[in-house]
Amino acid sequence: MLALFIAFAGVGLTGVQAANADTAPTTIAPEVVNFLNTSFTMAPITFSTDGSGTNVWSATGIPAGLSFDSATATLSGKATTVGAYSFTISVTNAAGTLSKSYAGRVVAFAGLDNTAIRFGSGAQDSINARGFINQPWYGTGTNTYAKLTIGANPLDLAVGIGTGAAGWSGSTFYDLTNVTPSVLKVDYSKFIRRIDSGTGVLGYGEISVYADYTVGTYPIRIKHVLTLGQTDAFVKVGTSLTNTGSSIAPNVRLYVGTHDDWIGNSDSSTKTKGNIDATNGFVANTSATQTASALKISTGSEAALFFSTSAGTNMQINSCCSFNNTWTYSPVDAANPYGYTYTNDGSYAAIFAFGDIAVSAVKPVDWFYAAGSLSNLSTIINQVAAAAAPPAP
Repeated sequence: MLALFIAFAGVGLTGVQAANADTAPTTIAPEVVNFLNTSFTMAPITFSTDGSGTNVWSATGIPAGLSFDSATATLSGKATTVGAYSFTISVTNAAGTLSKSYAGRVVAFAGLDNTAIRFGSGAQDSINARGFINQPWYGTGTNTYAKLTIGANPLDLAVGIGTGAAGWSGSTFYDLTNVTPSVLKVDYSKFIRRIDSGTGVLGYGEISVYADYTVGTYPIRIKHVLTLGQTDAFVKVGTSLTNTGSSIAPNVRLYVGTHDDWIGNSDSSTKTKGNIDATNGFVANTSATQTASALKISTGSEAALFFSTSAGTNMQINSCCSFNNTWTYSPVDAANPYGYTYTNDGSYAAIFAFGDIAVSAVKPVDWFYAAGSLSNLSTIINQVAAAAAPPAP
């Protein structure tokens, strides 16, 4: 469960939800609410029942900062008080009444950390206030970690959009570091606690976040679903872009990476484009004009890896220390002086080309971020390749 103990505002609210016939309610879903977090507005939870007819919903003991819409049976808001919570949801119709109690914690932060890989410092959320994925680390021993970007930097995020700009893509690029989302909501319903960390929790499972940005003149929602297994040295990220505007969003690209690489204790790594398959593992490119579904960032003792199986993916390498550098050249431009492999302080990005996004359309990609010691890299790559493989028919 996600942690944050909330003081309950014991307010009772009622409302009506219409249906067709009267049958007594025997279940209320969801089964659990899990952790709440004082750092973020929660993703709304809508309760449901198998009871049919005119369902009247009510709630008591709702945690401080949250509200219950009895007309829609929806819990929403931002928890304000760290601590234990306990509240009750009830539904009544002509055939009967059912109540269900929920108990858990309100936490100050919740971070993905299974000891093999971590996002955030260990004392902060894995998502920051702009909807970015916080700094990645990999486990080097018992309660010891090595960071994978310089300073305390999160993974950078940028969007290219439009067709009229100068340059190889025609897109105008926007570094979202300087763009505050108008909406930011995080869902911890599938997060699994491993340990407490002060007023927060660390664990594995799934964290989902969506943020609404205005990119140029285009409203775009970016959603990340981060999934970390209990023992995996990689995270799978399902990212989707939704056009929430009233006109087509043309020629859209998403860049994820860093403006200043760092790995372990080194500010000078070797960045190599390549591809991954289940038979050969990571296969390095031999030409700047080759497409790349994978990027390996390594020193003599450790490595990180970006990888995606989604169509339109490519990787880019450039110099330090601006994320803008990663879209200076086409990722397959022979004139790029940083080519397909480069050793020094630099920047890099995974690039996802979405093309045009129609009004209300959602376009998804899947990508993986892995890290570990060089001696374990082959094993980690094989695990990533297996996780990325389509399921057997």
